[in-house]
Amino acid sequence: NTATGASATLPTQTAGTTSGTTYLRAIKTSTTTQACESALSGPQSVNWAAQCNNPTTCSTGSLMSLSGNATTAAGSNPIASNPNTGVSSTTPVNMTFDANGSAPFSFNYADVGQVTLFASKAASGTLLTSLSGSSNAFVVKPGGFTVTGIQRTATPLLSNPAAPDASGGKFVKADESFTATVTATTSTGATAPNYGRETSAEGALLTHALVAPSGGAPGSLSNGTIAGGSFSSGVATVTNLSWSEVGIISLTPSVADGDYLGAGNTIGTTVANVGRFIPDHFDTAVTGPMACYSSSGTASVTFGSAILVGTGTKFMTEFLVDHFLTISGVEYAVASIASDTSLTLNKPYAGATQSGLVILPCPVGGMVYSGQPFSAQITAKNAAGVTTSNYAGLFAKTTAATLSAVATSGGSAIGSPAPGGLLNPLAVAAGSFLIGVNTAPLASPEFSFSATPTAPTDVHVRAIDSDSVSSLRSSAPSSVEGGVKVVSGRIKIPNMYGSEKLPLPIPITVQYYNGKDWRTSLTDSTTKFSSKVSTASGNLVADNTNCAVVTTPDTVPVAVSSGVRTLIFSRFAVTPPAPSCITKFSINAPTYLPNAGGGSATFGIFKSPLIYRRENY
Repeated sequence: NTATGASATLPTQTAGTTSGTTYLRAIKTSTTTQACESALSGPQSVNWAAQCNNPTTCSTGSLMSLSGNATTAAGSNPIASNPNTGVSSTTPVNMTFDANGSAPFSFNYADVGQVTLFASKAASGTLLTSLSGSSNAFVVKPGGFTVTGIQRTATPLLSNPAAPDASGGKFVKADESFTATVTATTSTGATAPNYGRETSAEGALLTHALVAPSGGAPGSLSNGTIAGGSFSSGVATVTNLSWSEVGIISLTPSVADGDYLGAGNTIGTTVANVGRFIPDHFDTAVTGPMACYSSSGTASVTFGSAILVGTGTKFMTEFLVDHFLTISGVEYAVASIASDTSLTLNKPYAGATQSGLVILPCPVGGMVYSGQPFSAQITAKNAAGVTTSNYAGLFAKTTAATLSAVATSGGSAIGSPAPGGLLNPLAVAAGSFLIGVNTAPLASPEFSFSATPTAPTDVHVRAIDSDSVSSLRSSAPSSVEGGVKVVSGRIKIPNMYGSEKLPLPIPITVQYYNGKDWRTSLTDSTTKFSSKVSTASGNLVADNTNCAVVTTPDTVPVAVSSGVRTLIFSRFAVTPPAPSCITKFSINAPTYLPNAGGGSATFGIFKSPLIYRRENY
């Protein structure tokens, strides 16, 4: 690159950027000294050409420009382009040679690839022999990349709202496809049309970085590597990009392998804000405070079959079509019931072939009384079914979220008129979400029948937030909406009597309605009440505390065991002693278990062992 230096190797260039000043030296062998000497001096016209080596053909037009002096811009003098097969076309360029035979020039290539420059001058005048020469094959790499046209792939073609934060507009769902166009450019922003036409086509890489939430999960960008074959005239549009998380990201384009034709990487212009991405759907899971009651008999089922065969079962009376049952912890819906010993599931049984199974006529969530709170967990998911950890804080759009009761997972809503009911409360606090799941605390809805008693009813929980993210999926059968069996409940207190001298045990029974009659809630060991009288912070309401008292009142509420709790009453000592007395009492808690008319404790009345006696003489 000096006026009298030896031959130089042209370094890697950047598309659209003018090269540094380089010198073309015209030399010949001295006829007297046999040394190299200047072959040209002063103003001269030299024929120039560019040859495209890789890609092997040039883009349409003359994108290589060359200036033969220091004052004319290189970009204003296009020279002929030639394919790798040979140089047949040249362009004359005026140059000025000094006494050493050196002429300055600079060049600018508005494209990319590997290129060789050729210079020649035919013999004429004092130049007795033609001159020709060429540069080394040098690489011109992209000046940059741009990413444009970011939009939802499916209709409607929602453009990227470039949300600044969690309050910005929503874009696409996590793992939903979106589209972007990547353009290889020169340093001036013009398209580099040869990009992607290399012998081993160079592609582009889109790299994402999390913008918000701060400190959130980075997630993964799918299909961010764009094959060189996708480029046409330097432009590639990819329609299957997706990001696995919730939030806002940036996208930065670069050379796919980080090394354009061995000349290093080019990093393009970053798109600062892409999003806001939202969950694809919710999954809901509910848990009732009681396990489900067991159905009559046992059943056998075969792997791959949807037929459930019973022994001693009462399928016709204990199960309902479209309601759920649980086999070995897996939930199935009842598709049809053929008889008391045969029913069809909604899908083939996926477990191992078994017999002697106990079938639970409930969803996996178990059982709950009408009006009793149960837990509901909501998990934000992407389209691949993976939890979106960033659905938390301001990105958890559940301030206006609602829960609703539906008859089946993916099914229709349960109406409020009898035999339906209402689910309350309906809101889920956004602040309860952590790494995509409401865990602090769980939602505690309760479903209350409009009429009592009502037959056992499957109730599934649906969630939807203010972005319209829902647990009801576009393919309703694929929805995961947890359910419980809701039953009417009550507390049954019998009328008991006995000697005024002995303690009187009274069994208090918690019951559920099975659709025909009331049964003891054998799976209930959680219902609690205090045996203190209500005026002493207890749950016992008595009309005559001068007759009977609980022998040992509770210090704290005590739970029933398998649906039963026995209280021991004693005759209250009075002076003068009464021959007999009676106390009527009830339990005022919990509110979702009303008393079945209350009961009584009667002292001083004995029970005759005889029902009927007749004397014969």
